[in-house]
Amino acid sequence: MSHRDSLIKKNKELSKPMDIMNIGFVGAAGGGLDSPEATGGSIGNFSDGGKNYKYHKFTGNGTFSVTKAGTAEVLIVAGGGGGAGRYGRGGGAGGVIHIPEAEFAVGNFSAVIGAGGSGGGYNANGSNGTNTTFISETANGGGAGGTSYVGSGQNGGSGGGRGGYGSTSGSATQGNPSSHTGTGYGSAGAVSGGGAGTSGNNGIQINMTGNNYYWGGGGGYGSNNGAGDGGLGGGGGGSGIGSGAGSGGGSALNSGGNGNHAVHSGQCGNSGAGGANTGGGGGGGFGTSPPAWCGNGGATGGSGIVIVKYQV
Repeated sequence: MSHRDSLIKKNKELSKPMDIMNIGFVGAAGGGLDSPEATGGSIGNFSDGGKNYKYHKFTGNGTFSVTKAGTAEVLIVAGGGGGAGRYGRGGGAGGVIHIPEAEFAVGNFSAVIGAGGSGGGYNANGSNGTNTTFISETANGGGAGGTSYVGSGQNGGSGGGRGGYGSTSGSATQGNPSSHTGTGYGSAGAVSGGGAGTSGNNGIQINMTGNNYYWGGGGGYGSNNGAGDGGLGGGGGGSGIGSGAGSGGGSALNSGGNGNHAVHSGQCGNSGAGGANTGGGGGGGFGTSPPAWCGNGGATGGSGIVIVKYQV
């Protein structure tokens, strides 16, 4: 944490959604500072409910530079987990931290954006997404999906990746915001990747840019008997056989990729990647044998994002 980052005042309170952290900061409505003046990121404006807002969107690493202190709303999303190959389970969504009111002092605040985890090849697990950090807070990367024949899903931010036959699914790791050591909210339920024959769970809706997008949809399952769709919020669709591929999760900054299908058993259809900058999990791949043109197996999770919003 930089000296500048340490200037932010924090009074952390856990409000509930089971798959995100809401952190309240000193200076809440009725007694807080005015809106800040700042630069950095991709800047946009919108109106909602008769009020005008400005936002700073960081889809890659950058600096939020505050020239006048003030209160703003913050969203921090980690990279989603990658899906597995061969009847592969979908990757879990990246951790989502929502800070309704954060007091910013004058200074520079670094945003480091997590990447999505890579997808697993034939009969291989995916990999976890990487963390996103901002104002001394860390959103944990989503858990990787496991194959039906090899291994367990991995623990991750908003949700763990699903495991294969007889193996365990990963759990959410985004704990109590005061310590980052508490139990995650969703286990393999909240915003996780899809299990056998299922779709990834939906993410959480938070309006940061004038669109009430979902963030952190789980990746769909790859199957020969109806592959799973990606969850709303950028989850990637699973691949299948015949007409059984899963669709990517929409209602997001960027929709998850659609899975496609193999023509017959023994081929591999390509699964859909998690939507860029959504934290969506990658879709699981399907294939019963590894032909030379097998495709991508499990798909990559979506990258993370940081958004700062305030009234103007």
